[in-house]
Amino acid sequence: MTMTDVTIQLSTPKSKIAHKEPLKVHYEVTNTSSGDVHLVRDNYVLRKQSNTELKVVIGIPPVTVDLDYYRFVQPKTEVLGAGQTRAFDLGLDMPPRDSEIDAKDRLREFEVPLSGDIDLVLELGYGLAPFKVQRQDPLYEFVAWQRFATSNSVRITIAPP
Repeated sequence: MTMTDVTIQLSTPKSKIAHKEPLKVHYEVTNTSSGDVHLVRDNYVLRKQSNTELKVVIGIPPVTVDLDYYRFVQPKTEVLGAGQTRAFDLGLDMPPRDSEIDAKDRLREFEVPLSGDIDLVLELGYGLAPFKVQRQDPLYEFVAWQRFATSNSVRITIAPP
């Protein structure tokens, strides 16, 4: 866990799940700062980090390349006051899905293979003030506004297909 303005305690009600069984996670967020924080409440992505690591990112992951986009939909945020703790539950479809654009410019979706002992972490986006679009590029502004806090790691076992 890193030192941030918020801490996250992650848990799962089940340590073993069947292949394609939804994964339920519970997380508690505590605001350790002296002011309000604005938690991102939607836009989650599952990211397979390796054969033994899975990350849930709630927010908009950092953009590493120039990205053209059609429109920006601002994620919902929720205010958490100084010293407050709030609990959240999230249901995740398993296995994770990803997509790519093939050589003929067609979008292809596929399941990301994942089974065995997996270390799960949650990364939560938040800001120290309400997000307000300043210029004509809201996606990059939001990414710049957003900070991330990372939870503890939880070991789960996913049955093979």
